[in-house]
Amino acid sequence: QMCIRDRFNSDEYEMEDNDEDDDEDDETIFRVSCSSEVPKEIQELGRLILKGTEVVKLYEGSNRRQEAEELKSKLKKAMKAKNQLEKIALIDFNNPSEQLIETADNFGLDLTNPMIKQELIRIQKQNIDDVRNWLSGQYVSQKDSKQ
Repeated sequence: QMCIRDRFNSDEYEMEDNDEDDDEDDETIFRVSCSSEVPKEIQELGRLILKGTEVVKLYEGSNRRQEAEELKSKLKKAMKAKNQLEKIALIDFNNPSEQLIETADNFGLDLTNPMIKQELIRIQKQNIDDVRNWLSGQYVSQKDSKQ
């Protein structure tokens, strides 16, 4: 059985974002399996971003406005990247919707081709591995800075 999601919510890590170039109005409908969950690595990235918003508040409270604005800007970019990763991680390339097949075709990708599907699945997994590796590096550098 398949579920269809036309939007991916990240309300848990909501950030104020008034950018007009926001690409969350993507009309492509992605098909994901009903049991699909956001990978734990992407959830952890969201928690890290949330911790960053707490640091922004500390900066603002201690009158460090420039540092707060710089961090807020980085966190917005990180949130957009996290949201994109979340969308990509949940796509079921083994059973793409007709609309996704058509959209991919506009970019020269044939989602009915098994080799293309396998490569997209490989890229999906690589994205998660990259996040996992980045997170482990962040925790190592946090430990090093505390010593």
